[in-house]
Amino acid sequence: MPAPDRDGDLRMLRPLFPGVRHLRPDVSARRVLDLTPLHSWPGLQVQVLGLTRQHLIGAEELGNRLNASPG
Repeated sequence: MPAPDRDGDLRMLRPLFPGVRHLRPDVSARRVLDLTPLHSWPGLQVQVLGLTRQHLIGAEELGNRLNASPG
């Protein structure tokens, strides 16, 4: 699933997909992604494709629930 447009926001995902437990956004077309809206989503595992942790805002707070790989 592509990440929301640059004007978009990850907050929109939880109301649309409340039962999701695994999120795999492909953000290779972006330079930075704000993961802060995902912090309070219980049990959500996030695998970000296309960016390293250095380009993710709020990555540290997700701890072991986040896997980020370049390319």
